[in-house]
Order: sequence, then C-alpha cells, then structure tokens
Amino acid sequence: MPPADATDVTEVAADVDGDGRDDRVVGYRRRDGARRVGVELAAGGSAAVDAGEAGLDGPVPLRVLGGTALGGDGETVLAVTSAGASVVVVGLFQFVECSLATVTFPSGQTVALPVGGAITHGNGVTCAGGELVTLSAMSSDGQSFATEDTAYRVDGNTLVQVRNDSGTLARPGDAAALERYYTLDCPSLDRDLAG
Repeated sequence: MPPADATDVTEVAADVDGDGRDDRVVGYRRRDGARRVGVELAAGGSAAVDAGEAGLDGPVPLRVLGGTALGGDGETVLAVTSAGASVVVVGLFQFVECSLATVTFPSGQTVALPVGGAITHGNGVTCAGGELVTLSAMSSDGQSFATEDTAYRVDGNTLVQVRNDSGTLARPGDAAALERYYTLDCPSLDRDLAG
C-alpha cells in the first residue's frame, strides 16, 4: 500500500490504533482515479477507505496532514480533501474495529471542515486538550464579526459536539484574534495546507 501505480502519494506517521507506536498513513490516487486514505499498522495489517465514496472528493490531490488525539482509541487522521481559491476542505478519518472509516456527524453526514475564507467570513480549526474546535467568523462589513467556536470529540467514527460558544470580535483591535478563524492550528500536523 499504496499500489505501485498510485500517484499523488503523501505519507505521515500517526498512532491510529492507540498502541503507542506510529503507524504509516498514506493518501494517494489509484490508477482508476479513486482517492484513498490508507493505514499500515506497526503491529501488522492494513486498511484503506475511498475518500470519494464519503463525499470527500475533488480535483486536488488528497493529502494526509497527520493524526491528533480527539478522544477515540487512536489518533484521528486529518487530510486535505479539496481546495478552492481561498478555502481548503479538511476531512477526518478514524481507525475503528480494524478498519479505517471516514468520520461523520451524528446525522451521518461526512465531516468536511472548511479552512480559510475572505474579508467577510472565515473558518478555522484548532486541536487542543483532546478536542477539535471549529471556528466561524461572519461579518457584513469586514470590521465587526460574530464568532462561533464549536468543540467536538470523536466517539467511534462519530464527531460529537461537546460545547458551543459565541462572541464578537472587531478590526482593527481584534485583528490578531481573528487570524485563528482563518487557519488550521493542530500542533501535531503538517499545517502547510497549500500542498
């Protein structure tokens, strides 16, 4: 894994099964065009999932960023799954019961987290204290922003909300604080989203 004819291969190390040893995590495109995330366990064995079947498909190469502890048995893998002019989309993958699965919300909808934005809106993601926090900032004038921070933990392969906080920030005084609403900040990951 990946197959010899795979393209767009990216690779990181993450402890996806929670045994304390780094496993090999790979993002790649098969010859038939399918984009896959796969894992080769340090303890032996492998598993892969088709990102396109989970609705995490797009023209850009799938790129694994790394793993972070979000409450599951092992580290949750984050991967860039799509990109536009000012936003990238990050998908989540979890190793559960000997298989790799896309992470979903309780509704069953696949988790696809936008990161980036424009003058009047921004979306960010942070990871801290075993939680993933999605950040949203919206403005009608590009100066005063309504913010929403929603914290989640992983249960199996489900992203479960644990709290939600809202507030306001304004430029120029809160410009530094607003920056986090446009970025990915998970210390254990490769944060170069541009590729």
